[in-house]
This record gives sequence, structure tokens and C-alpha cells, in this order.
Amino acid sequence: MNIKIPVLFLFLCLSFFACKKFDNERINKLSSDNVNVNKSLVTATSIILDIGKEGITEYGHCWSVNNEPTISDFKSTKTTEIKTGYFTDTLKNLHPNTTYKIRSYAKNNSTVLYGETKTFTTITTGITVTARNETAVTNTSATVKGIISNLKSLKIQDYGHCWSKTSNPTINDFKTSFGELSQDNEFTSSLSNLELETPFYIRSYAIADNSTILYSDTVILVIPQLQVQTISAQTTSATTATLTGNILKLGVNTVTNHGFCWSYSTSSPDINSTVVSLNSINHTGNFTTILNNISQGITYYYRAFATEGAVIRYGEIKSFTNN
Repeated sequence: MNIKIPVLFLFLCLSFFACKKFDNERINKLSSDNVNVNKSLVTATSIILDIGKEGITEYGHCWSVNNEPTISDFKSTKTTEIKTGYFTDTLKNLHPNTTYKIRSYAKNNSTVLYGETKTFTTITTGITVTARNETAVTNTSATVKGIISNLKSLKIQDYGHCWSKTSNPTINDFKTSFGELSQDNEFTSSLSNLELETPFYIRSYAIADNSTILYSDTVILVIPQLQVQTISAQTTSATTATLTGNILKLGVNTVTNHGFCWSYSTSSPDINSTVVSLNSINHTGNFTTILNNISQGITYYYRAFATEGAVIRYGEIKSFTNN
């Protein structure tokens, strides 16, 4: 009987320490398994092998440009469906062309446990920059749309449009700027300092970092100028003549009036001379009017005109004499 008691005591002690050691192993079974950089998308996959005695209240991944990231840095957070097995996070707000450290973590009420540290480097491959739908608004301004897409895990420093009179404009030319962006976006820029009948080259841009700028293909915008042509005058009787003009090209603004201005007292008739108004027009093509009560032996000067807003466009001055 005296021999059995020490043996039983020894068995209980070994059992206690064996259990204690097993629990310590369980709570540390957290592994950082893989970081996948697929163009602009970065995902991290880890595994919880065992939840441990005290359980887990929160888990995920943390990352930083520092050597040992902690939950005080950027992190993902999962607090539901806590169980053993693999879990995957899509990382967000990463700077392009930057090397990061990442590791998994698991937190209980009193302790934060970390997996091993992994290293990855982001790239800009996959980000798409587009320019489209360039539209003249006034004689000196226009709008253009842009799209920044496939950012996925990345955040860019700035984006917008740039434009110039030469091909392949850069951010050193005229530009708009919208600041940081961390998700896909369609945007519109208002362009100014434009000129009529002048090709302007436009590109969307995205500044990834201090050394990388992504540009779209170039689109070309030409703001049309209203063009009017004076064609001819034909006398049809001793006292009448038919004048013919042409709207060669419409401009940006609505043509509010068109017709002819004429005079026999000045060789440079304008809108302040005698005017035949034919009102607004919304298409190109010829237009005519008949002058009545003209006199024989008198030289008449005339030209076609059209107005868009406060702007008046004239055709060439011509003349005729009714003999």
C-alpha cells in the first residue's frame, strides 16, 4: 500500500505536465502559408491548425513596410466563423512597386500570436487607364471622360487628364488632378484653354509612385468653328436678284440667325448694314434670299453671315451690278 501511493502521484504529475505541454502547442499552431501577387491583386492565405485552449476572438493578416508587422499596422480582421482551416484575405490600399512584410495573426483576450513573416512586392501590371467621350462644350472648353480600373489591391497617388497641342501629352502639360484613388473609378475632366479648329491631344493618367506614371491611349479633339460661304448673286429681273450662301460647318453653339448683309454705299457690309435674316438653322447646306427693288447700274456688295451666341461669322464679300 505504501508503494502504490507514490506511483499514483507520479502518474498524475506526468499527466498534468503532458496536458499542459499539449495546450501550449495547440495555441501556437498558426501558419502563414502563401502570398500571391497576381498583377494588381494581392491575396494572403494562412491556416489555423488549432484554436487552442483559450480560443480565438480575432484573426487575419497584418502588413507593413517594416520588418515585423503587428496589428497596429494595416490589417484584415475576422471575428466570426472562427474555426481551424485555411483563410484568405485580399489586401487593400497597397502602394505600387513597394516591398511589404506580412504575417498572419490570431488574438484572444490576452495574447496576440503571429505566424512567420513573408515578403512580397507589388506591381502595377493590370491597372487599366482609359480616355474616351471627348466633347466640345464651348469654343474654348471641352469635357472628356476617363476610367481607372483593375486597381484591386493598389492605391495610386493621383489621376486625371493631361492635354496639349502635341501628341503624347504628359502631366507637365495642361492637366486636371483628382488626388489619391484606391478603387476603380470613372471620372470627367473639364478642359480649358482650347482653340477652334486646332487638334488637341488628350490622355488619362494615373501616378502609381514617384517614378511610374501610367497613361491611356491618346484621343484627339478638334473644336469645330462655324463656317459660312458666300456663293453667288444672280439677277432675275430688272429689280430683283437672288443671293445664295452656304453653311459649310456648324460650330459648338446653336446657330441663332443666318442670312445676308448687303450695301451699295460701302464695300464692306456687316451686321450693321442692311440685313436679310433667315433665323436659326441646325444643319449645313445652301440657303437663298431674294433682294427686291434693286436699281440698275448700281453695284451692290453682299456677303453671307451666321451667328452663334455673340459670335458672328461672315463669308467672303462679293458684288454684283444690275445692268
